[in-house]
Amino acid sequence: MYAGLDPVTKRRIDLEEIIPPCPKQAREAERARTRLLNEVDERRNPKTRRLSRSSLSGTSK
Repeated sequence: MYAGLDPVTKRRIDLEEIIPPCPKQAREAERARTRLLNEVDERRNPKTRRLSRSSLSGTSK
């Protein structure tokens, strides 16, 4: 699954998970897909936001 570009190397980031063959393979694959999608969303929209000291004080240096 495509997860964007590495900011330093500018290389493509792909996430993958191998699901072994079993009777519940389709269900397990869907769960893995959901996990990977959540991981991609967290990378693109982090839960925390960093603020610089200058933006907190309202002054720029």
